Amino acid sequence: MLTIHNLSHRFGKLKALDSITLEMKPGVIGLLGPNGAGKTTLIRYLTGIYPDKNDTIQLNGQPIDGDKKPLIGYLPQSFGVFPYMTTEDTLKFLADFKEVEKNQEEEVQNCLTAVGLLDKRSAKGKSLSGGMVRRVGIAQALLGNPSLVVYDEPTAGLDPEERLRFKNILARQTEGIHILATHIVEDIEAICHQIIVLNQGKLLFYGNQNELAAIAQGFVYEDDESAIANQHDVHIIRRVQSDGPAKVRYLSANRQKNAVNPTIEDGYLYLLHQEKLNR
Repeated sequence: MLTIHNLSHRFGKLKALDSITLEMKPGVIGLLGPNGAGKTTLIRYLTGIYPDKNDTIQLNGQPIDGDKKPLIGYLPQSFGVFPYMTTEDTLKFLADFKEVEKNQEEEVQNCLTAVGLLDKRSAKGKSLSGGMVRRVGIAQALLGNPSLVVYDEPTAGLDPEERLRFKNILARQTEGIHILATHIVEDIEAICHQIIVLNQGKLLFYGNQNELAAIAQGFVYEDDESAIANQHDVHIIRRVQSDGPAKVRYLSANRQKNAVNPTIEDGYLYLLHQEKLNR
């Protein structure tokens, strides 16, 4: 279990995190929020980049920044490999760096197998595709079977096939807490058991997919684009494929009879824009 109690952080006058309190159980957890929401600051605390001097964060009852720091896996948004080092040697080097104590040969092979790169263990970094490099990043994050693994925008820049591969890899992780920080709602919807929504340093939501979608119940509509052309109290979510007049899916605080069933994307966007909609 990962617990966070009253975590705050400032950059001058800007409050990047505002009294965040959470309790997370094992599973895949989505961390959603726009730019400036506080996701990166929270990740830096979880991974030890920012010191937690007050034992605000505990993993399985142990301070994350205590004398005996727990092993934590981390895939940064930008991850690279050594061009002239083989995939296997790269992971062995990183296993040494992480002080992985178990049989390294077996551990490296298990992680390469988990990400579908065992056949590339002798390939040098410069020969790997961008998607393969990202999978090496996932493999190094899994080294040592950490109780907490954090993935920062792991599918950014990947083609659809590699994005699907990543989702399948993460869906097979049955132990520990895996936090997926992203702004891509589709990735969250595919694999996450629980979802955290941050905005402007504040915790707006923590719960499951059904609960997030239900927040927008009664506020989501689909209509001809021309019907809402002059309405200023709506937020357009997306255009809807239609053979007839152009249709749009939108949020509105003016409850009408033709509301449609909300998705987690609708719930997420309603949380971000509810103040503007309710003015």
